[in-house]
Amino acid sequence: MAEERLIDTDKDKKYRIRKNADGEDELYIDDTAEEEQVEEVSFFVDEEGLEEGGESSAASFEYNEERERKLKEQKAEQAAKLVESARRECEKGRYATAVESLEKAIELDSANGEIYALEIVAYTRNFTDYTRIRDAKEYVGELKKHTDGQTKKELFEKSSESLLSNIKSLSRKVATLSEENEKQKEIRAKKFIADRNKAITLISVSLALFAVFFGLSTYFFLNIHSIPTNTNLILAIVFTSLEFITLVFTAFILRQLLTACRRVRLNKKNTATKLGREMLANQEDLDAFNAIYNALKG
Repeated sequence: MAEERLIDTDKDKKYRIRKNADGEDELYIDDTAEEEQVEEVSFFVDEEGLEEGGESSAASFEYNEERERKLKEQKAEQAAKLVESARRECEKGRYATAVESLEKAIELDSANGEIYALEIVAYTRNFTDYTRIRDAKEYVGELKKHTDGQTKKELFEKSSESLLSNIKSLSRKVATLSEENEKQKEIRAKKFIADRNKAITLISVSLALFAVFFGLSTYFFLNIHSIPTNTNLILAIVFTSLEFITLVFTAFILRQLLTACRRVRLNKKNTATKLGREMLANQEDLDAFNAIYNALKG
């Protein structure tokens, strides 16, 4: 019987069992297999750290809150400086520069109501020039939300007379333009609808004739040899020619019909004419004046 001895140098080897020549089990070293090295990991629990973890997290949270608060205060201070700069620019009549400062201030502190009050002042050139009244209207919503009542009251006392005067003037102008615009639309509508109806009638007649000529040409072509003369052939050619002429005429009338329908549709839009566009532009100005007036009035 084979005898195997284990020595200290073999104790870390990887062993397998196999049958020897005598049919007995024996151990052998598997040199082809790689040893699996298991890394032992030790976990240490710091009981004191666990107990202090809650306090550490709370301290970190308070630190972040304090940091955010300071950052917000810094932005508010910078915005206040920009607002003050814009106010001085308005006093000097440099409204474009004031607007630039105010736009920067909005990015820093969008809840500062003074910004939106000055935006209205800058875009109306201290309520003396209303050519950019629509731009000023964009800040009405924020003005209502963030500007205090005292500031709005002061602006209303300064601007109410000129705003109201423009509102009355524009109301009359818009009413006049609207009346004239509707009158012209009715006049054009009569002509455009008449042209459309005429085109529909012509195309209906043309299609009916086309159907008749098509039927006749088909009949005579099918009966060319029913008589000894060429009469049927000649008639077939004649009706085919008429059929082609009718088809061309139908295409021409169809184009007129599409043009008439397009004119009828466009006539309903105020943007299709110079008068309509002028009326809409004045209506937008009127809406802007009303919005600012009502926002300042409170």
